[in-house]
Amino acid sequence: MEELQLENEAMVGSDEKGPEVLEAEIEAAIGELKSGKAEGVDEIPAELLKALGERGRKELVGLCRSIYVTEDWPVDFTKSTIVTLEKK
Repeated sequence: MEELQLENEAMVGSDEKGPEVLEAEIEAAIGELKSGKAEGVDEIPAELLKALGERGRKELVGLCRSIYVTEDWPVDFTKSTIVTLEKK
């Protein structure tokens, strides 16, 4: 798999946006997901993302790029759930 590196400050334009989201970045993020764990608030299991075919992954990359460029986050993407565990 391609090694990912942060962009150099000189690569970031005056609009403070660096290079577009790379497909390899999405692949790496999906690869780091742990199977068999509870879904987040999006209710999308890791197994589903890992099982995406080429077309599904390209759609996901397109979605991430669109969010990055427009800075318009879907409301559901800004939600999270915190579960506190009782200390034993």
